[in-house]
Amino acid sequence: MADGSINAECKTCGGKEFRFDREEPDQQVVCNSCEAEVGSLRDVQHALRTEGERVMNDAIADLKKKLRKSGWK
Repeated sequence: MADGSINAECKTCGGKEFRFDREEPDQQVVCNSCEAEVGSLRDVQHALRTEGERVMNDAIADLKKKLRKSGWK
């Protein structure tokens, strides 16, 4: 299993390292610290992508507001 890794936070123990098999998107991502299963690789990737997009969209909106306040169009 464990040929890839991600950094996030386990809801069970607060661990920040997980293991998964990149070749099996339906296999579970597992916390290295407490062995908790956090979801399928496919679901975890989707959640990370969605959160990343939200953070980027918020940052872009904030930057646009600041630019408008400083006179940019």
